Amino acid sequence: MSRCLEFYQKWEKDPNWCEKCKDSVRKINRYIDLLDDFETKGIPKDKTIVFLPEGSARALISIQDENIKEKAISHIENVLNRKTPQGGGYTQKLTVGDVAKIIRTVAHENKIVDLPIPKGKFNVILADPPWRYQFVETESRAIENHYPSMELEEIKALRIPSDTDSVLYLWATAPKLEEALQVLNAWGFTYKTCAVWDKERKGMGYWFRIQHELLLVGVKGNFATPEPENRFDSIFRSPREEHSKKPEIVYEMIEQMFPTAKYLEVFARNIREGWASWGNQI
Repeated sequence: MSRCLEFYQKWEKDPNWCEKCKDSVRKINRYIDLLDDFETKGIPKDKTIVFLPEGSARALISIQDENIKEKAISHIENVLNRKTPQGGGYTQKLTVGDVAKIIRTVAHENKIVDLPIPKGKFNVILADPPWRYQFVETESRAIENHYPSMELEEIKALRIPSDTDSVLYLWATAPKLEEALQVLNAWGFTYKTCAVWDKERKGMGYWFRIQHELLLVGVKGNFATPEPENRFDSIFRSPREEHSKKPEIVYEMIEQMFPTAKYLEVFARNIREGWASWGNQI
């Protein structure tokens, strides 16, 4: 924390000191907000600083699902308020791994499989599965810190309310292409083609610095292709935003290609007018 405060003092004197400093100031400000939150619940700041240091708290602060974040914070508050068998206070520092484990625990309390399936049948389906990755560079970058992921077999087993003749638009990251094709087939669709989302900014990657994501297209039955005037280029560009958020243009493209369809978004994060939404982040 002293390192971040040092950056903060330098940044106060010169806001243009460096980009790294600005990022550190943002992080420490979010940590201070967290300390304030814990203090309102009866946990002194000096105790939180000792047992939940800034490094361990980063994964908690970075959670974008407010429901998961609230549950994780509540869980940690209970831990910090826990009494020892001797009647004393909590004495063990929470590590990055401890915080990540708490996040994973609460994240799995609210999976899509526990939510009611939208009624009816849909002939245009857009899905963004919460793929589970086995390797991450740090716990603070783990997918579970943003939303509850699922095993491949869990995703494949979902009962998608697709019509006899329907089309599936399935998001797939580059490392998950093979698994995405398995999901597409398990849901009753046959792969036809794909589009590429150019995020205009490179990210992480072990072989390449990934700057794109795939949108697979699968068809079930005799679903007709869009009219020629409503066919878009297979590469579309839109800046990457917050973790896992997909570009607005995709919804607009689908609606223009199939203006009279019954739309369903699976693993939805927001409610969109004219669409049925099925997801645990709405």
